Amino acid sequence: MGAGFRKDSPKLREAFNDYLEQTRRDGTYSRMVQKYYPTVFTCFEDFFTANNP
Repeated sequence: MGAGFRKDSPKLREAFNDYLEQTRRDGTYSRMVQKYYPTVFTCFEDFFTANNP
């Protein structure tokens, strides 16, 4: 899963990065992943452990 942005849209990319950072901080990101992709925590445990703010 990923997000792509046009090279001439740096403000959009920055806004998305801010949103993603906020959702990771407040737990929304983990709740959405748990709801829609619950097995990913098992498959990519290192990613979620290492990148958890």
